[in-house]
Amino acid sequence: MKDLNFFYLAKNKTGQEDLRYMRYDSENIISIQLTSQNVLDLWDFGVAINEKFDKLIDLYEYETLEPELLPETLKTAQHLKEKATETKVKEAFNKAIEAINLAIKYNSPLVFWW
Repeated sequence: MKDLNFFYLAKNKTGQEDLRYMRYDSENIISIQLTSQNVLDLWDFGVAINEKFDKLIDLYEYETLEPELLPETLKTAQHLKEKATETKVKEAFNKAIEAINLAIKYNSPLVFWW
């Protein structure tokens, strides 16, 4: 079975509209694919974000974090990565941190599609 878990973010204003309408195959969207194992390894991160921002990051759900939430989201990811002891968990956090940093760079919302 193919993993269909992603972080999505917009490169520009057109991409932000594409995000809003779930046109994730647009050339204006950056997608970072996660394996099912990555999602499991990032589970505590999703729970922390849910609690911090009253979101619903969960399996078979999509959730959008607005750009103003991303600096605190980045701090949370970095903190949890530092606490991680397994290499595979740290690698999953590297993907999350990459997605967050890109979203900050492009001032884009960040979509979790797990």
